[in-house]
Amino acid sequence: MNNQNTYKNPLQDYLIYDKAQKNSLDTKVTISFFLIRFSGTGGIVYGSENPEDDIKYDTSTRLLSEKEIGVHDRNICYNHNEKHYLIICTHIKELEILGDEYPESSKLKNKLKYLSDAKMHYANWFRNHQLPVPCSIFFSMRELCNPCGDYSLLFLDNETFDISIPRMRQVIEYIFTEMSDTDSFRGSDVIEECFPDIRTKSFSRFFKDAGDKYHRLRKILFLQNNPRSREYYISPAFTCFIPEVPEDHSL
Repeated sequence: MNNQNTYKNPLQDYLIYDKAQKNSLDTKVTISFFLIRFSGTGGIVYGSENPEDDIKYDTSTRLLSEKEIGVHDRNICYNHNEKHYLIICTHIKELEILGDEYPESSKLKNKLKYLSDAKMHYANWFRNHQLPVPCSIFFSMRELCNPCGDYSLLFLDNETFDISIPRMRQVIEYIFTEMSDTDSFRGSDVIEECFPDIRTKSFSRFFKDAGDKYHRLRKILFLQNNPRSREYYISPAFTCFIPEVPEDHSL
């Protein structure tokens, strides 16, 4: 079992942890799990392809990660399932935006069906264990896109952006900290809030005046439904949902 879900491929396999049992030395854990795989039109439980089949669980024993030492067995399952449930939610949001642009695309519909099926299996695990289904209205930039954590270096759409102008970093950080719970934001309001004394309040002009690199960055990271609109939204291709404050689910 070596399934590390990422944000790169929405059609990847998804592991649902069902049970975890640690050894007495608190060094290893045995995981009972099942796997969801893309069938071409939706999701199937690997090894139980027919709907009437019972779910077949596999087991795997591995070393505990540093973060799992001292953590209750059921919390290991919860933390894993929460992380990947939110990965699926991020992919769904990204594909739904593409679906608005290409409503007749059967490939998009099949991808969304797969993600919906996988999401349902995770949600069922939470409900079956009487645990809250994760939800979050907040999001952040993915760690791989913002490796330094301070928006000084961004990797977006196979391009590298060295954000050397402090005011550009200030605007980007403001959007990701203050606008992380909104579907869209008004660009001129952001400029006004960050720089009340600046003469030009145009969001697109602010980036364009800083140079071609920053103009390109704005067009990749901050999107518009209409080229003339002053409303922007952050491209979901570079964001992820933030889980709520962790709780103890050991009882």
